[in-house]
Amino acid sequence: MRATAVAPAPFSNVLPATGSVSIAGQLWDLRSPALPLTTLRAHSFAVRRLKFSPHTGSHLVSTSYDMTAAMWNIDMEDPLLMVYDRHTEFVCGVDFNLYIPGQIATASWDETTHVFTPPCFR
Repeated sequence: MRATAVAPAPFSNVLPATGSVSIAGQLWDLRSPALPLTTLRAHSFAVRRLKFSPHTGSHLVSTSYDMTAAMWNIDMEDPLLMVYDRHTEFVCGVDFNLYIPGQIATASWDETTHVFTPPCFR
């Protein structure tokens, strides 16, 4: 696996998420890192960035060269909540608003930044 992104979970010192050129995100338990805990599949190109919510330990966003951002709840059996597809170029950045829980900003090579609160994070 060639990693392209890593995000530490804010409320756990043993649970990072990684993204890779293999189009998937993965969650790991650093106490037994031989195999990932789970693989997150929503993208058709490499994962560019990952970010955990600073407000919950379970919300995660991944961005990709496929022009999308995927919202996840890693505590659910089926963790994919939604895919945001309103950019027209690679989505290369993401961050959560520290002051408004659930609100995120995505940045893209289309020279736009989208700021929104996905319904799944309300």
